[in-house]
Amino acid sequence: MTAIEELNKDALFDDLVSKLLTALAPRSILHEIGDEAVDPRARFPAFDDWSHACVAESDVAAAGVDLLVVPTADSLRKFGRAGLCLSDQGVIFAVGGPEPPKELLAEWGMCWVFTLPLPQEGWIAGRDDSLRKDVATALASWAASQRAAAPAMAVVAGYERALQDVARARDEYRLQFERASAEVAKSELRIESLSISLAKSKHSLHPLSRRAQLLQEELDRIKASRSWQLTLPLRTGLNWLRRVHGIGQRMIRLSLAFVRETRTGGFRHSFRRVRLFLSGSTIALPGVAKTTRPNGLPDAGSASQRLVQRVLLVAELGLQQCLRYRVLQKRQLIQSLGIECSVVNWTDVVATRSLLQTHTIAIFYRVPGWPEQLETLRIAKSLGVVTVWEVDDLIFDLQAYKTNSNLNDLDKATRDGILKGVPVYRAMMLACDECIASTPTLAAEMRKAGVRHTHVMRNALDAEIIRMADRIRQLPRRTDGVIRIVYGSGSRSHDSDFKVAAEGVLRVLKARYYVRLMVIGTLNIPPEYDSVKGQVERLPLTDYETYMESLARADINIAPLEASVFNDAKSNIKYLESAVLGIPSVCSPTEEYLYTVEHEKNGFLATTPEEWEEQILRLVDDRALRSRVGEAARQHALAHFTPEAIAAESVAPFLSSHQALMPSGLRVLGVNIFFEPRSFGGATIVAEQIARRLNEIGGVSYAMFTSTPTHEVHPYKIIRYESSHCEVFAMGLPPEADPVLDFDNPYPVEEFRNVLRAWRPDVVHLHSIQGLGVQLIDVCEQEGIPFVVTLHDAWWLCARQFMVTGEGRYCNQRSISLDVCSRCVRDASMLPYRASRLREALSKAALLLAPSAFSRDLYVANGFDSNKVVVNKNGVASPGSALKRTPPSQRKLRFGFVGGEGVMKGGEMLKKAFRSLPYTNYELWVVDNALNLGWQSIHPEQWQVPGETKIVPAYTQATIDEFFGSIDVLLFPSRCKESFGLAAREALVRDVWLISTDAGGVVEDIVEGENGAIVPFDDDGTALAREIRKLLEDPSRLDGFRNPHARSICLFEQQARELRDLFGQVALRRNSRPMRFMSEVEFHERLMKQM
Repeated sequence: MTAIEELNKDALFDDLVSKLLTALAPRSILHEIGDEAVDPRARFPAFDDWSHACVAESDVAAAGVDLLVVPTADSLRKFGRAGLCLSDQGVIFAVGGPEPPKELLAEWGMCWVFTLPLPQEGWIAGRDDSLRKDVATALASWAASQRAAAPAMAVVAGYERALQDVARARDEYRLQFERASAEVAKSELRIESLSISLAKSKHSLHPLSRRAQLLQEELDRIKASRSWQLTLPLRTGLNWLRRVHGIGQRMIRLSLAFVRETRTGGFRHSFRRVRLFLSGSTIALPGVAKTTRPNGLPDAGSASQRLVQRVLLVAELGLQQCLRYRVLQKRQLIQSLGIECSVVNWTDVVATRSLLQTHTIAIFYRVPGWPEQLETLRIAKSLGVVTVWEVDDLIFDLQAYKTNSNLNDLDKATRDGILKGVPVYRAMMLACDECIASTPTLAAEMRKAGVRHTHVMRNALDAEIIRMADRIRQLPRRTDGVIRIVYGSGSRSHDSDFKVAAEGVLRVLKARYYVRLMVIGTLNIPPEYDSVKGQVERLPLTDYETYMESLARADINIAPLEASVFNDAKSNIKYLESAVLGIPSVCSPTEEYLYTVEHEKNGFLATTPEEWEEQILRLVDDRALRSRVGEAARQHALAHFTPEAIAAESVAPFLSSHQALMPSGLRVLGVNIFFEPRSFGGATIVAEQIARRLNEIGGVSYAMFTSTPTHEVHPYKIIRYESSHCEVFAMGLPPEADPVLDFDNPYPVEEFRNVLRAWRPDVVHLHSIQGLGVQLIDVCEQEGIPFVVTLHDAWWLCARQFMVTGEGRYCNQRSISLDVCSRCVRDASMLPYRASRLREALSKAALLLAPSAFSRDLYVANGFDSNKVVVNKNGVASPGSALKRTPPSQRKLRFGFVGGEGVMKGGEMLKKAFRSLPYTNYELWVVDNALNLGWQSIHPEQWQVPGETKIVPAYTQATIDEFFGSIDVLLFPSRCKESFGLAAREALVRDVWLISTDAGGVVEDIVEGENGAIVPFDDDGTALAREIRKLLEDPSRLDGFRNPHARSICLFEQQARELRDLFGQVALRRNSRPMRFMSEVEFHERLMKQM
């Protein structure tokens, strides 16, 4: 019943007026005021909203009154109410404002009676009869008017409260609507983006699907043919031979590696490394790559010894409160210590396994041990990643879980499902290296279960919660005369916990009609509450900010928990959330609340119904106590449960125990489209050898970012492995139908960023990046890492990469014209964008490294800064030993050609030249790269030259000496301008005579007549035939030939040392700045995509 309704009772109201009239009789002064005026504000400064005047004793005597109190006009306008206090000695005390403090009433022997509006002139109490009669008349008149107006006032007050509730609900729903609208807009953008991607995918897949269908039909016809059936035994035998051959090749590489190691480190050193290699260690022998993964890629090295310390949270993201306190908050704590932290949903297995490649610690929060997750765990361990299982509930012990009576409140299917999950969680927990618990009790239970290493990381109040609480505390509080007790129930399994306090709370509700129980969330309230159902308010679970706003409306928070091992392991989160809002809590004395709550200081503890009733009533009846304890709880929480406190107490020691042990020195990340084991093309050979040599000479740690087919790795996901040259991060790169993606591909960006942050290079070294795209450069710029580009070819200038027309002819441009280029490409409309995009990106490089003077001149001629473009000649592998050849005069002269079939490498011109000559005293060794893949694409009858033609497989870095030691002359009749010509230098350094067209950078190490011959670039074969004729007429010219200029050929060791100096200079000029972590907005957007 409201105060107005109480006043409307005639008997009560008449009795009150009678008491007031009696109080106006002459009485002695209540307090001896003295000569000076007494202002209660001086004694109780906290209540500075009192507006009244106390007069001196002499003035009181002159006026003939006991005490005169006059509310000011400002006070009445501000508060609209005043108070009448009745002392046991009959003195009326009138104040403007809310209820006076209990300390003052007790000191002056007064009790609070009721509140009512006062006229501007105030109330006067005194001994004068006429004055007393006037006051009595005024009181009686006022009482009559109040009695008459009470019903209407009650209705008006009810309407006012209803309007306030409607306004508040409207504001809440408006806020929810705005948030929902923002989420819908975000979802619509995401849907639009996915639709575009889907359309692109369908466009890309259609021709591929059609081609796959045609190939399948062709394959079916072949398999159905008689020849396929007849050749089955032969194919089986060939497969066995290939396996034997592979084993033999592997043994040869192992033997060569053993010899190299013996030369550098001695027999014992070599034997130890080979033994470790064969026993399964991650050690890499030069030239030998371990292949133990199912996809055939080598194993990876230990993450903690190679990568920057980074933490991956593989987490359950579906539980909102857990998401905030155990996932988002932990990420904030870790990053506050300067360690980057990523988050992924545990159900996204592909993304999880990709992210494991670039992190050193993986924390699996609430992840069950299903087969896929256990396999993910095995992958993490194979990468040398520290695996940690984390939980904030005792969900891994079946017997302890059964002590939770809340299970009995669930339906059988839900209960059985929860209990069946317990062994699955336990399996994941025991499979991890370590565990993290939210409380010491939970950590102790983990150790009982068999976990060797545990860490305790309590929940904290993150910066966002503190800012949110400060904002909410600034809002005006609702003053409806109601005191609210709040109970938050985050799930359906809290009924038994509430029952612990239910009887005590019910008694409070019955004893105090103005007290309400506010339940936020799902709760089955006991039927005994039917008698006070009007005092129970229900609010649904919403977003966290709305939850905190609802919590702030309460005056008292309760956190009852049933006594059990399960609940002893729970955290103190309900206390923290109310404490940060300055709301006092009454809690059950579980282990964590005993640790947190100091009884009657920053909270209260209660066990029995009587204790719950007693502690809650103390807070209900004593506003000052609520304020004092609530503020103490707030100060306690801000002192001990802030991110800084928890990070220093528990997170920092955990991270320091797993500090990465990276080698010191310059760190470089190379980027090339191919890399071992997919060694394809001269640029790849250079990239591999640079990586190996830089790692060998010391002072530099060089890793590689490359691509790999999507049958080995999911599209645009990462796998890390250790090649024989360096650490490799390979990204699955699917074939894309859109030509723009060849140079401006957005899909590798995030994985490349992860690799950058995992390797944290001082310099990025770009080689050939077609397919990967220039957005990698954007990432380097965003991360503040300088990059250097080796210009292996004309890809940055020419959409066809080698400046060759569609008809297979060199375009002969010096300064590139898009008008000329538009005649060569299928989609000329993209050329302006491509040229602008690549020029802009390339101009941001710290250095442009040209492998030859010709290449440098080409880029300078097309507008690139001549001060930035530096010649850094590609190296070649030095000969293993002095090559001994039988004098050509005693046998057939051997010519080698590595260009294969086709016009651009000069194969057709070469055939023409040989066919024009009558000589047969030679062998022509033609390299067929397809033989290395198990099939033959070039046949001798295609050449039909007078001499003998041999088709041989392409040489590797392991067989290079064997190949060049078998030939006398290398023919290099290229029809396009080459940026370098790796095979030409490999021949020259091994004393092989070189005949080449004037093909750009190829001829820069040829000294005419001394180590080779140069024929005109536009030769039709005549000049080439002439040079070949000279050698065939007198093969003895090459008997015992040694290249007098072999020492001018740059070796890989020389190039590596030069690059080390160049990288060092670039790193010194680098504007040092910390790695850019993802902003909270970016992070939440990414997280929403995962959920």
